Amino acid sequence: MAVNGRVLRVLHVSRTVAHLARAKAFYCAALGFRTVEEAAHTRPVWAQLPGVAATLMQTTRLRIGQQEMELTAFEPDGAPYPPGNNAADL
Repeated sequence: MAVNGRVLRVLHVSRTVAHLARAKAFYCAALGFRTVEEAAHTRPVWAQLPGVAATLMQTTRLRIGQQEMELTAFEPDGAPYPPGNNAADL
């Protein structure tokens, strides 16, 4: 939500993680989030995308106050970033 160009709150953030159970444990135990929903999704069409072999996506939606975070993990794992990559999401 934004008013006059200023962000007042963030309702939802999504992060792709390598280890869903470990990430969930951290956000719940260390930061106080609670689990709202867990789901598994399959989309065979994903396997048709170049360089994508993932056919299973697991998600866990967490909440603290009014803020929500969705953790997402793919199976099989995706390829790692190339060495020397400056991606901001590492």
